[in-house]
Amino acid sequence: MYIIDKNGKQITVTDLKAAIAQAKAFKNYRHENPGFAELDNMLREYWTDLYKKLLRLQQAQENAQRLKAGEQDTVQTYTLKSKTENPDLQVTIKDLIPIPHTRKYHYRELLNLTNYSRYEPDWQTPMSKEHDMLYALYGEYKGDFFKVRDTRLIVIPGTYLYPTLLTEEDIKRMG
Repeated sequence: MYIIDKNGKQITVTDLKAAIAQAKAFKNYRHENPGFAELDNMLREYWTDLYKKLLRLQQAQENAQRLKAGEQDTVQTYTLKSKTENPDLQVTIKDLIPIPHTRKYHYRELLNLTNYSRYEPDWQTPMSKEHDMLYALYGEYKGDFFKVRDTRLIVIPGTYLYPTLLTEEDIKRMG
């Protein structure tokens, strides 16, 4: 698993408990020399941001475990609004099936793969709280594409569920 730090760098987390403890300690470190006050403030902001992100990741993992165990039934429903004669789709993270692929995509590449000709996200319902939980649900899956259960629709989870025109075969061909 990984998080993105304040500077946009991807940080791999191999031991979440230890990472939380380290960030908690580091956010409180200060130099005795007041000449380092500016640096101390910058480092405190960095480590506080990292600490909050690690706690959010821990919460997502705990929520995913409760969801798997059947202890948490309530998940957000996201609407993909139809732009054709088809009905709107009501989707939860339980309806998203990961599609394995090996290539890592830059977010700009992913943006070019979104398409709103058939469905459009409900811009009033971001999935920010459940995004990490979705990936925690599927363990080590680091892919970008999910199939909506009982449909052929492929989506890219992000701030919203972004629809694409891709098929599973397209994704396999892309690598």
